[in-house]
Order: sequence, then C-alpha cells, then structure tokens
Amino acid sequence: MAIISAITKTCKKHFHLQILTTVLIVLYLSASTVEQQLRYDPVDDIAIDCGFSGNNTPLDTRSWIGDINSKHFSQSEGRNKDSVTLEASEQQIVDMVPYRTARLSHSEFTY
Repeated sequence: MAIISAITKTCKKHFHLQILTTVLIVLYLSASTVEQQLRYDPVDDIAIDCGFSGNNTPLDTRSWIGDINSKHFSQSEGRNKDSVTLEASEQQIVDMVPYRTARLSHSEFTY
C-alpha cells in the first residue's frame, strides 16, 4: 500500500507539470498562428522615389519609381496639390536613390 501511495503522490506532482507544459505549448502555437494570419502581403511591391520623375535602379537593384507624373501620385488630387519637390544641393555626398529628391507638403497627401 505504501508503494501505491508513493506512486500516486509522484503522479500528482508530475501531473501539474504536464498540464503546465501542455498549456504553454498551446499558447505558443496559437500565438504563432495569429502572427501568420496578421502578416500583410502588399498587392504592389513598389519603392517610390519622392520628388523624382522617371525610374531609377541603384546599386542594390531595386526598382524605384518616381512619383512625378506617375500613376502612383496624382498631383491634381485635392490633398496632393499643395506639395512641392526638392532636390539635394550637395549631389556628390548623397546617394542617388532615394535621398536626392523629396516631396514636402503642409498637409497630408496620399499615394
């Protein structure tokens, strides 16, 4: 009888650890599933070179699309009318894309 009592105590002691382990595994798996479901996959994978007209492909081989006269930025749209473009004054010390040009606006604009 003493042996059965000792086994029962040991099982009860380890049963809590088994429950805790199971709960932690379930929480981990559910968290990783939620993370995968929330991942955003863009429809268009584009890099916009603000304040530039035309396209650029710098040394990193990404294709940068200028926003002037492009389908991604309409200057005639209400919120976009007040924006201006600027070019870097020190061309030699600035990487070409995307740091030589910029678009500035006093109000919110959209792409």
